[in-house]
This record gives sequence, C-alpha cells and structure tokens, in this order.
Amino acid sequence: MSLIFLKQPATNYLADNPIVFCLQSDSPNHVAVEIAALAYRGIYTPTTNGANYELTVDIADVIKSSMPEVNPIYNGTLTGSVVFSYLDVQVTFLQNSDLLTYNGKVYNGGISKLFQRYLIEKGKEIFAYKLLNPQKQFLLTTRTSGRHITVRERELCSFYFIASNENYGIETGDGHTGLDFTLQNLTVGNIHTFDLGYIRKLYGEWLDFFKLTVNGLVIFDIRVIPSAPVPDIYVIEFRNSYGVPERIEVSGKKTAKPEFSDDNAFNRFDPDIYDFIEQNERLAIREVIDAQIGYKTPDEFLFARDMLQSEKRYLITPSGSRYEVRVKSENFTHELHPVAPGSIPIEIIFVDTETQFSPPPDESKQGFPNPTGGDFNNDFNNDFNNN
Repeated sequence: MSLIFLKQPATNYLADNPIVFCLQSDSPNHVAVEIAALAYRGIYTPTTNGANYELTVDIADVIKSSMPEVNPIYNGTLTGSVVFSYLDVQVTFLQNSDLLTYNGKVYNGGISKLFQRYLIEKGKEIFAYKLLNPQKQFLLTTRTSGRHITVRERELCSFYFIASNENYGIETGDGHTGLDFTLQNLTVGNIHTFDLGYIRKLYGEWLDFFKLTVNGLVIFDIRVIPSAPVPDIYVIEFRNSYGVPERIEVSGKKTAKPEFSDDNAFNRFDPDIYDFIEQNERLAIREVIDAQIGYKTPDEFLFARDMLQSEKRYLITPSGSRYEVRVKSENFTHELHPVAPGSIPIEIIFVDTETQFSPPPDESKQGFPNPTGGDFNNDFNNDFNNN
C-alpha cells in the first residue's frame, strides 16, 4: 500500500478553521509536507495504527500567518473587487517515492464550532452550504444567515461575497422600473462587493428595500431602517468572523474617561532657593469612552458579540474621523428571549497613547461663523434674533 489520503479539506476553505489532512501508509518513514508558495517545509512522523501507519496534519496556522487582509472598499461605485481575495495553496506530501498533492483556495475568516458541528451532521461544508450556494443568502456577513437582512442607515457599507458563475442582480422594492441593477465584471472565486449606499445616493435615500437576485430569481432581501433618533451617533467598523468589514452603531450615552499615566514626579535642584523642588515629565494619556451601545434587537446583540471578538476595529465619529480602537464589555448580558430591545455597556479604548495635545484641525473658510455662537456673521445683529 502506498501513501493515501484518508481525509482532505474541500477545494475551498476558511483560514481560521482547522485545515486537516489524514494520511495512511504501510511505511513508518517520515513524511515531508511542503507548501511551495509559502516556502514551508515540515517533517512529520506517522504513528502506528494496527498494521498501518497514520498521520494527521493541520496546516491552518501556517496558512493563517500568510493570509492577505480584506480592507474596506470606498470606491464610489456599485461594485468593487478585493485585489487579493484568497490564497492559492498547493500542498505536497512525500514519503519515500510516494507523492500526494492537494490544490485549493483558502479565504480569510472562519465559522464557529457550533456551526461546524451543524454542517458535519448535515454532511456539508460552508462553501457548498452557503458561501457559494446561489440558492442561499451567500453574503460574508455575520448579521444573520437568514434571507431577510436588516441594516441601520449609519451602518450601511459595502456587502462582500464570493462570486460564482452566476448572474447577480439587485432589484429595488419600490415597484418602479428602471431601477434594477446587474452586478458586472465579476471574477469567479474572487471576493466582490456591492454598495447599496451608491444606489441611494443616485436615486434617493427613500430607497430602503432591495432584493438580491441570482439568475433572475429573488434569493434574499436587505432592508435599510432609520438610525436611532439621537444626536452624535458613533459607528464601529470591525473585521467580522468572515474577515471582511462590517459596521454597528453606538447610539447610547457616551462619556469621556481619559486614562493618564502614573505620576512621574522627580526632584530637581533649584539653585535660586538652594533646595530641591518637585517636577514631572509630560504625562501620557489614552482616550477612553464609556458608552451604551444603544437599543438592539436579539440579532443585533449577537452581531455585537462578533464586534467584541474582532481583532480589528475602528471608531467613526459623527464628523467622519476614523480612529483605531479596542472595544470591550465587562458586563455583556441580555435576555435570551427579550420582549423589548435592550442595551449593553461597552468601553472604547483608543490604541494610541499620547504625550502631546493638539486641538482639532480647523478646515473653515474665510467668513467663518461668529465665534459668539449661531450660524450668522457680523452682518447680523440681535434685532434679527429678537424678531
């Protein structure tokens, strides 16, 4: 008996889940495992199993360290394309003169162990079940696996998906003709995006219901709902479990809680008084915001969990400024079956530690507003306000 596969991954795989090979041989000799594109070579020793020898190899850690990041796409068009969507992988196993080869595509992200067990029971894998299934909701989103997606206006950003050899389209739910769109210039196997904000910008923000079609059939829909009716909404953009950007609102109360470094006072001799005086160097400060994430539905609570687990997050302020942050929650609790929306406390921690201060940049033009308040310049007076 020569070297054979007992188990090997599917052609497409996610880097954050195990990528396991099980091999069997009649020889106890070492097996050389190579991934040429990553310049990786490992030597593995089979273990005895009855009259044969078996070997189990998980290459996920090797692959994950070389995966390309999927960055946000803001190109002002309906569709976009991720330049490096996946890693083409060829893995070879060599024992004596026996050679086995595996070829596949590895994408960023992963699914939960709970979902893995569900798919194993069904005899399926995530790409055939969802991500490359034209009859399912196939987006790389963790908002829901269902066919009805709800997103708040301020959370709206590009949706990501892996293109199959199908015809994709978007229909608006207003009943009017002429507002149906075809997703064009797609490459099979690549990650592409579509931006509903682009359609709303062109044709009006009253468009709030969109149907996604594959080969002319409606597969799922996306409804855009108003953001929370409060001023100064912040948004957290994060890398979800599929490895692509998504957004969630922070619409509750927010309180600044900057953290100062420990006092670094030291004694310095002052020759004027011929004695020591106490001084300090500039203190470091880290910006911290205590916030309530705002009222969320049960699905949004689960979506918030993914944000809290993320390794990459950005805070987007009402003015559009963008800061890399960490986010944590010391008391993430919510009812399993709530009858009303609830909120959770979070702590937003800026990744930068500052020793200097600069006032916010001023981009105003000549003829700026009156510094005493209001939106009027000196050509207006109190007679106007009293009328």
